[in-house]
This record gives sequence, structure tokens and C-alpha cells, in this order.
Amino acid sequence: FVTWRALHARREHPKLFAEGEYLPLTAEGAKCEHLFAFARRFGDAAVVAAVTRLPVGVGAWGDTRLSLPEGGWRDVLTGRQVSGESLT
Repeated sequence: FVTWRALHARREHPKLFAEGEYLPLTAEGAKCEHLFAFARRFGDAAVVAAVTRLPVGVGAWGDTRLSLPEGGWRDVLTGRQVSGESLT
């Protein structure tokens, strides 16, 4: 499902993925070293990709938060709207 949704988003926005500006994102909190994330921005479109790094022993994420670029966001896996500047 995750791969299907990611490929669908890539097909809908090819320039965003191929030519978009790369923006590394920063995580904070106890498990921040287990999170790798970046954004791509092209014109008015943007996408954030976040993946678990070294997942063994992560357990609960606790106070770990991902700083997001300014704007409103929608989780393409769940449809959940995310506002503000961080995602827990």
C-alpha cells in the first residue's frame, strides 16, 4: 500500500519529484536519530518523505517530532490533515 501510494503521488507530480528543490528536515526528541526525512518543493507543490532509520529498539516515538516546512499538509496514506510546524 505504501509503495502504491508513493508511486501514485510521483505519477501525479513528476516535476516535483524530478526537479523539486531538496529540503532536509530535522527531527527532535529521544528517537530523532531513527528518523530520516526530507521535502521536495516545486512551484506551489510540495511533498515530505519520512522513513524510519535503524528501527530495531525504537518502540514508541515518545517526544520525537519532525519539523515541517510552513504550510498545511495531508498524509497521503491516511488522509489526515496536519497543520502547524511539526508532526508527532
